[in-house]
Amino acid sequence: MKAIQDIVAAVERWWALEQQAMKPTTPRSTLSPRSLSLNVEAVDTEAIAATAQRRLEGWPQPCRPLRRRKNIRHPRVAFVVAALGLTAILGQRFYNQPGLQVGSIAPDTVLAPSTVRVEDKETTEERRRDARNGALRVLRVDPAVDDSVLRSLNALMDQVGDIRRQAGGVPFVATSKLSTQVQVYLRRSDDATWLKLRSLIDPLADDSARGEQVPLDTLLRNQTITPDQQTALGELWAYGQRSSSQELAKLLTAVEKSRQSYQEAMANLTLLAAQSEGVAEAPPLFDLPLQDWVNAQAEIRQAAERMLAQGIHAGLPPEMLDRAAYLQLKDTLPRPIEPLARQLLLSTLEPNLVEDSDRTRQQADMAAEAVKPVIVEAQQGELIVAAGEPISQEQFVLLDSFNLSQRRFNYWGLAMFGGLVAGGVGLFLLVEHWVPQRLRQKDYLLLTAMVVSTGVMQIFGVAAYGLPAIGLLAGSFYGPVLGGTVVVLVAVLLPV
Repeated sequence: MKAIQDIVAAVERWWALEQQAMKPTTPRSTLSPRSLSLNVEAVDTEAIAATAQRRLEGWPQPCRPLRRRKNIRHPRVAFVVAALGLTAILGQRFYNQPGLQVGSIAPDTVLAPSTVRVEDKETTEERRRDARNGALRVLRVDPAVDDSVLRSLNALMDQVGDIRRQAGGVPFVATSKLSTQVQVYLRRSDDATWLKLRSLIDPLADDSARGEQVPLDTLLRNQTITPDQQTALGELWAYGQRSSSQELAKLLTAVEKSRQSYQEAMANLTLLAAQSEGVAEAPPLFDLPLQDWVNAQAEIRQAAERMLAQGIHAGLPPEMLDRAAYLQLKDTLPRPIEPLARQLLLSTLEPNLVEDSDRTRQQADMAAEAVKPVIVEAQQGELIVAAGEPISQEQFVLLDSFNLSQRRFNYWGLAMFGGLVAGGVGLFLLVEHWVPQRLRQKDYLLLTAMVVSTGVMQIFGVAAYGLPAIGLLAGSFYGPVLGGTVVVLVAVLLPV
């Protein structure tokens, strides 16, 4: 845009120099020596001013000053010429307009003078346009989305892995002391249950009460406990019977430490679940062996890669995506953590299918080319249209092929269109009067040339491409108000 402004500024300077060169020069008069000395000073002053003016002209000037008087000598004549010229260029459809058009009533019955087979170009183009618009979009996988999804999934699984390490593994003591099932139960039980079991087994860890052999039935007498509590108490009592009080105390301390780590990890998991939609409070996660967790991470990652490779559309219903994730993870993970793994996967998956504009355009072009031309046929003497019936598109094509559509110069339509053009020009001048900018004669010529170019492009059926160009140029040179006014007026006049 800076280069265009420099070019326009250079043209303005050249035009000013040409105007100065065309001015008549006054002949040099014979002066006396005294008056000559006075004129020398005047000439020197004029020479200095001319030099300063030339220096100023060397700098790039703005494309157009903010305020400038119009230099149109005959504005009314210019208005009429502009309106007539634009009417002649934009009103081409009125030069050879058919009198019988689609939808009009046929005044007479028309029979086919001869056998004819002609293409209905308008219907063919309409069908091709429909085929082009109705062509399926070609989608492609966006690698950037895939990378983002996999990074998010890995980060989320790393956070869950850190919490797992904080909770510690199971078994946390040798299975010869306590079975894995009992260790899991003791670690996950609430404080009330653990305190109850601890109060029953603590006498065995006391050296002073060690000599008294307390049968298990005596401990369970008058106690209301669940089967899981009874199993845990039985293993603790059995270990206390075959070991010393110090070893039993160490075992109880190990259970306390594991319970504390487990509770802290559960608190962190609850916090992470509140911050992330893909994490749920899943206690079986902490009971999973390390190798099983490593295998589970690999399966979740592979399931994500497979689903991304197949593509995820933005309009895919959530229940279908959940079903796909379920089938991907089915029978590949331990059943207790399948819901958690599915939530981890679904929370990070994102639609990764985007439209491939080039292939979509090729697909649309191929669909349009596949549409065969619409051919209209008529035999000699065959009825084309009866009097009083509305003319259809097929009948109009036949009438026009026989030169029976009564094409003529539509003077009345062109006159009305000329009135619209004159109104549009007047509206533009009214808007131009209320904005700070003042256009010059060359500006009006440039705007007229822009509109005329759109009319020429209309002949070739590409007028839609001229409107953005007019908006860009007019808006850049003359501001958004005048540029928008020109575009709106041209857009209104072209379809008329």
